[in-house]
Amino acid sequence: MKPFIVILLIVFTIDGFCNYTNVIQSPVLIEKGTTIKVQSSNTLKSNKIAEGDQLEFKVFEDLVIKGFTVIKAGTTVNAYVEAVEKSRALGKEGYIRLQFVSTRGVDSTLIPIRAINNSISGDNTLNSTLVLSALINPLFLFKNGKEAKVKEGKVMLVYITKDVTIKVN
Repeated sequence: MKPFIVILLIVFTIDGFCNYTNVIQSPVLIEKGTTIKVQSSNTLKSNKIAEGDQLEFKVFEDLVIKGFTVIKAGTTVNAYVEAVEKSRALGKEGYIRLQFVSTRGVDSTLIPIRAINNSISGDNTLNSTLVLSALINPLFLFKNGKEAKVKEGKVMLVYITKDVTIKVN
């Protein structure tokens, strides 16, 4: 008889616990055009990456709407290299164009995003290259410009491309 009572107590305790963990979720609308700050997880250089490379950024700070956190800081942001060009002779700078794709809400809903400014350029050293080659040595014409670089931890702005409803507790 005692084992039967113990089993019943365990079943009712587990059942009661499960019922209390079902929390009512409220829908919160994230409107198209809402901006999110994202942060690079790695340093990117135009001479070290290629078109199509998959990149990982992180959400920099919580996105809170109507008092509810809808996207948590640290959430993965998917992006890829859309175009890249290494620096070249005559002081021509390197170039990187990133394409941001998506992140996820607190309920794992996929949220489509795009960058506000997705192009990064290195320094163009054409003027100094021409002056140095004219005054000192024509071999300075072979001097490359600076590579485009996104430092680890750089914060960039992206925006949400369509209205998305997130379920929050």
